[in-house]
Amino acid sequence: MLLPLEVGVQKKIEFPASTLPESVFATTRLLDLLPLSVFCCDLNGVIRQYNARLVKTLGYTPDQTHYDKAFHLHGEDGSVLPSEEWPLAQVLRSGQAVHDSQLILERLDGTCVAITVNVEPIFDEGGRLIGGMSCFQSRNTVMDLDRPRDRQEFGSPVTDKDQHFHSVLETLPVPIFTTDAEGRITFCNKAATELCGRMPTLGKDKWCPFKTIYNAYGEPLEKENGPVARSIRQQPLPDDIKEIIGECDDGSRVRVQSVISLTYDRDAKVDGTVNVLIDVTAPHQAELESAHMLAIVSSSLDAIISKSLDGIVQTWNAGATEIFGYQPSEMIGQPITRIIPPERLHEEENILQRLRRGERIEHFETERIGKDGRRIDISLTVSPVRDRFGRVIGASKIARDISERKKAEEVQRRLIKELNHRVKNTLATVQSLANQTARLARSPAEFSASFSERIQALAQTHDLLTQYSWRGADLTTILHERVSLPVGNGRVEFSGPHVLLEPQPALHMALVLHELSANARKYGALSVPDGRLAVRWTIQTDGVPKVLLRWEERGGPAVSEPTSKGFGTTLIKRSLAAHEGHALLKYDATGVVCEIELPLSAEAELQKNAARSPSIKPSVRSETSKADGKALRVLVVEDEAAIALDLVSDLSELGCIIVGPAATLVQAHDLISSATFDIALLDANLNGDPVEGIASSLTDQGIPFAFLSGYGREELPQAFNKAPLVRKPFTFEEVTHVVNELTRPVNGDMSHDS
Repeated sequence: MLLPLEVGVQKKIEFPASTLPESVFATTRLLDLLPLSVFCCDLNGVIRQYNARLVKTLGYTPDQTHYDKAFHLHGEDGSVLPSEEWPLAQVLRSGQAVHDSQLILERLDGTCVAITVNVEPIFDEGGRLIGGMSCFQSRNTVMDLDRPRDRQEFGSPVTDKDQHFHSVLETLPVPIFTTDAEGRITFCNKAATELCGRMPTLGKDKWCPFKTIYNAYGEPLEKENGPVARSIRQQPLPDDIKEIIGECDDGSRVRVQSVISLTYDRDAKVDGTVNVLIDVTAPHQAELESAHMLAIVSSSLDAIISKSLDGIVQTWNAGATEIFGYQPSEMIGQPITRIIPPERLHEEENILQRLRRGERIEHFETERIGKDGRRIDISLTVSPVRDRFGRVIGASKIARDISERKKAEEVQRRLIKELNHRVKNTLATVQSLANQTARLARSPAEFSASFSERIQALAQTHDLLTQYSWRGADLTTILHERVSLPVGNGRVEFSGPHVLLEPQPALHMALVLHELSANARKYGALSVPDGRLAVRWTIQTDGVPKVLLRWEERGGPAVSEPTSKGFGTTLIKRSLAAHEGHALLKYDATGVVCEIELPLSAEAELQKNAARSPSIKPSVRSETSKADGKALRVLVVEDEAAIALDLVSDLSELGCIIVGPAATLVQAHDLISSATFDIALLDANLNGDPVEGIASSLTDQGIPFAFLSGYGREELPQAFNKAPLVRKPFTFEEVTHVVNELTRPVNGDMSHDS
């Protein structure tokens, strides 16, 4: 009888093949019951017995063939495995079993299959090592449980007709148990008891060694309806019990596939079963994980792509198609460089080098090219893909389209810059209002009242713009707030269509209407009970749309034209110039009349020929001495009227002659081409329009200039970012400093970054 003994290294004994008794090896009939490729060899390595499955696997009959001539083995990495390192050779040398060796079998026809190999030593009754039993199974094979199995006339396993039966089954490292025709368990090897977590009572327990069984869906299953019982009754196995879940005594569960062979007596009646339990718990879990992963990859809005280490696309999900526009058939097998911009190809080589070192690349922001040629901003995460030996064999890429995020960030960046610019512009306006009000105020009390009213007008208009999300402000509402008298009381009349003014024109119109209203309340029609005010406006649609507004006072004190222009009058006339607008004040005997013309689209007006723009004559101030004894002439380009007036006052105090101020691109170019000046102070943003053209014209004429801006230096035109910068709000000292800087003798051009 064969005994599975644990022994040490045995000295190899040469036995002539003819002297080995057949009884020491299992019979071919027994081996054919097993769903594995099995063969037995003697101590010399000659194959003595084998089963039908081995013949099918090898493709020929290996009778009396030395095992190293029957096939070739390779390691999982594909390297050739010398025959002396094969598991069977190790067992024949040492007498120690080898379990679960993962190899690649190369058959004589050159085809290969991945296998799991188990080898057990065979000893005679005296404990001498006399051979080995090798069994292997393809790791890609799924058992066909519906396949009719050949009948085996063998006799009941519990009889002594084959004395080696149980010894051979005990030797095999696969879980095996046997039953009689009534389903009583007659044998259960060690591997089966370990798998099932219990030792069944032989001759009493029936159908299965597990304590309890469930179908493949996890539903309770009576053992009488399980795979063994149905096989004995020769009933087909439903899909839900081709795999079953067995519960052990400790409550743990194992998913198994049962491979059942029927045994028959000499009268061709079923007298038992031989059952092999294949543990498929891990493969099932891997299948579930793979299915979950496939569902995630398929439904992901991100592009999930795998590629080889030479950059060839291997998988391409629906998210990749959505982002890049290519179908899987267009990309699989193609180089990933197909979607990489030419100037970024170095990124791919860098990524591949890092992957080969096993590194992971996280949240790498870059650009890729879609099928339609557009550039796509993406965030890229790349992970190495490894085989079971830890070798990097490829890469998995997850690409997220961040184009919208990038656009939002750019919008946010522009908004923050614009907010900063507007805040500083507003502060500069407030500073200018304070300076100009203080220049003309006859007492601190008069300054406080006038300045507070002007700041309040500015603040209320900002509130109004905020209500409209800075899309503009309604002209009628501005009038109501500035006049501060109820409409319809017989004294005040408003008449005109709905007009939504853009933000900057709205602020300037509010300042103009405030000055008119303040003058009317203090000195004009609204200063007496019988005074009347009518404000009427229409929209002119010929050419560029314009608002034509007429402010007409009647019934007030006698009016005469002032002998000198105050700040309010100058502010009215200058405020609308930034938008190509005009304000004409008339001092009729019956009251003040102001006619205002304001284009609704400043951009459309700027597209007109410069010759059609109003001519602006240089303002001559008191001269100051330069090196040549002549007064310094300064071009002022600024769209905020209050700031321009304050700047003019500061320059006048320095003895400069003012050219301008110009409030638009057209006015600035007109002055550059027609007037003479020595230096220029240039607002870096004229009502939203870039000023690179003005800066270029000044540079071409060799005229030094400095920027005035609420923006930082990084927002200046790139070609002129070395020009001096005066930040708004500015002081008299800062204006003095920049004028001195621009007039200081220098070598070369200081305004243009060449």
